[in-house]
Amino acid sequence: MLAYLEPNDKDALRDWARQHMEWHQLVYTEAVKQGFKKYDVYPLIRDIEDLEGWAYFHSLEHQNIAFSLGTNTTDLTDFTPDDADVFNDWLNIHAEIHTDLRTVLGII
Repeated sequence: MLAYLEPNDKDALRDWARQHMEWHQLVYTEAVKQGFKKYDVYPLIRDIEDLEGWAYFHSLEHQNIAFSLGTNTTDLTDFTPDDADVFNDWLNIHAEIHTDLRTVLGII
């Protein structure tokens, strides 16, 4: 799910966003089940058509997750699929954040 994506492949980004939203839902469900503090979620991160809006709310949700779980995060608003270097750096940083979340929650 967080594997390499070709920059500017709109169809791949749409598929990725839908799958990614499912991971965010799993993280929330598992966090609440394990007794972590509930946090605000943003269902609009399922739709990546508005990249700026998606990046903002996705980053905000990661901040909420980090606050609840006591993990680290970073500003994820620099989501720039038209710059391959920036985009690939973003994917790597984001993947590390999700690895930390899975580790804290004990999920794959």
